[in-house]
Amino acid sequence: MLLIKMKEKQKIEDQETQIRKAKIIERAENYLENKYGIKFLVNPDGFNDIESFIPGKVEHNYKLCYEASSLEDPNYVFRVYFDIDTNNNQYSEQIRDNYCWKFLRNELRSCIENELDGILKEYKLVIKIYPNLTFNNNITPKSQLLDF
Repeated sequence: MLLIKMKEKQKIEDQETQIRKAKIIERAENYLENKYGIKFLVNPDGFNDIESFIPGKVEHNYKLCYEASSLEDPNYVFRVYFDIDTNNNQYSEQIRDNYCWKFLRNELRSCIENELDGILKEYKLVIKIYPNLTFNNNITPKSQLLDF
């Protein structure tokens, strides 16, 4: 009887975890759509082992990380981060992303190429993207390079 009750409790906890996870994915997709004005798909499998921490299951600060892509360009994969604080029975979260690398990289490439054209006849320009680096949440595709 005890084993049955433990399995039922685990099943309920698993269902609650799945519900919390679905809500997090929905918040991430809404956040990205509101910020950039296009639809995004967030991979619910998370990224690395960070995703195993679900709100309500730990009593400290932690991060969740998911990979995402826009429906317009599913090949450009970026990361969405949740910084979650559950200290003192308070729950707060900050969502960050690094989708801005997509347009930052293009604008930076354009500026550098404008400067190098006429100076160098041949060159290869490589702009390395750091997936863990995020920028202020007010950075959008309409931002100027200096805003970064």
